[in-house]
Amino acid sequence: LNAYPNPFNSSCRIETAKDAEIEIFDIRGNLVQKLDNTDVFTPNKDMPSGIYLVRAKTAEETVMKKIHFVK
Repeated sequence: LNAYPNPFNSSCRIETAKDAEIEIFDIRGNLVQKLDNTDVFTPNKDMPSGIYLVRAKTAEETVMKKIHFVK
């Protein structure tokens, strides 16, 4: 699981296995966004700056990575 740029201010590209389910969570564990048919996370205008977690799940494994959103 790779995410770049990190920190980011407008969008962040998420690289995972092709069949991975990608979800973005806030630091409290609340689901922020599920990425469907894209590998780019673009926060909405209401999202505060801070640390978010990217979770990529496949049938074989689940991996997580911290990303830092800066307005």
